[in-house]
Order: sequence, then structure tokens, then C-alpha cells
Amino acid sequence: MTNFMRFYRNADYWSWAPEQDAVALDIYPDPADPDAHVSAAFQYDLFRSLKGGQPWMLMEQAASAVSQWKLNVVKEPGRMRLGSLQALARAADSVMFFQWRAGRGGHERFHSAMLPHSGPGSRTFREIVDLGREVKLLSPVAGTRMRADIAVLFDWTGGRGWRRRSGCPATTSATSTRSCGTTRRCGASTTRSTWCPPAATWPRTRCWWCRTRT
Repeated sequence: MTNFMRFYRNADYWSWAPEQDAVALDIYPDPADPDAHVSAAFQYDLFRSLKGGQPWMLMEQAASAVSQWKLNVVKEPGRMRLGSLQALARAADSVMFFQWRAGRGGHERFHSAMLPHSGPGSRTFREIVDLGREVKLLSPVAGTRMRADIAVLFDWTGGRGWRRRSGCPATTSATSTRSCGTTRRCGASTTRSTWCPPAATWPRTRCWWCRTRT
């Protein structure tokens, strides 16, 4: 078992999940984003589906603030509990955290922990303890499944095909120079969109847009 990460498009979870005893997710919704729970719910539903509806594991989440956003804010009182119960409601059988004790140094020394720098008397630690008591009361639902009335198809292979298709629409830009360093004779003020193939795959002897020699 390993911890998957969101809709990571470089790894096909559909091919990987059958080889694992259980699927696990690490997720860090931004506490500063009021809609973070929406994308989190979408990810929880994906992980519930990876093994045919079997319960999954929330392997990593933050007890409070993280350290990777431009602005890292602490979770409001009750926010950690709400996110944890949201995962359980969407068929997770476990709720875990990174990390147990906040590090004294290193890159993630400001990443929150179950036992933060402020010690066991902190609000974060008390909320963790309370969550543990509450989850124990929910033990009768462990192993149960939920049934969805609506499905959304997500396919990694299809996604790669979409991103690598040729002739995709381009977004407007002020530049007329391709990444290969050549200038388009057609003078079109366009550049490739985020869905276009990488610049290294572009034909370097023919304009991608007007199809004339450059």
C-alpha cells in the first residue's frame, strides 16, 4: 500500500490499485480556500471507486496549517474535525495525520502536527484527542459501503490522449515566437495552450498554426 495523491495525472491509479491491499490518499485542503471541501469530496469519491467501492484510507492530512501554500493559515476550530468526518462519510475507514510531532528543524518544521510545538495543552492536540473519542463511537460503520446515484467517468489514459492531441486550440498571447526559437511567418499572435503537446514535440520546420514553412 502507498499513499496516492489527488488526481495525479502521471500515475494511473486504475492500474495500480488492484495490486494493493487498500488504497490510501494524502490530501491537504487549503484552509484559506472556502471551497476546499468541494474538491476534497471529489477526490474522496475517486478513491472510494478505485477498488470497487471498498473502504479506503485517509493516510495523510494536516492537523492544522501546512507549509506549502503562499499563505499558510491555521485551521479554524472544528475545521479538522469536519474534514475528517467528511472523509468517513465518503467511505474512508481510517483517519490519519502527518505528522505526529512537529519537527524542530527541516523544511516542514512549520507544518502542523498532532502534537505541535505548543505541546499537549494546545487547541490542536485537544481537538485530535476529541476526534479519537468520536471516531471510536463510529466504529459500527467501519467496513460499510455507500452507493452513489450518479457517476463521473475519469480515465487516466483518456486524459493523456486529450493532452497530447495535435491541432488543439491555442490561447491568445502577445508573442509570436515558439519555444523552439523560430518565429512564425503568419504573424499569428497565439501560443500553445496548457493542453497542447510539449514544445519538444512540435514540428520545427512547419508553423503549427498556419501550416506554412517557417
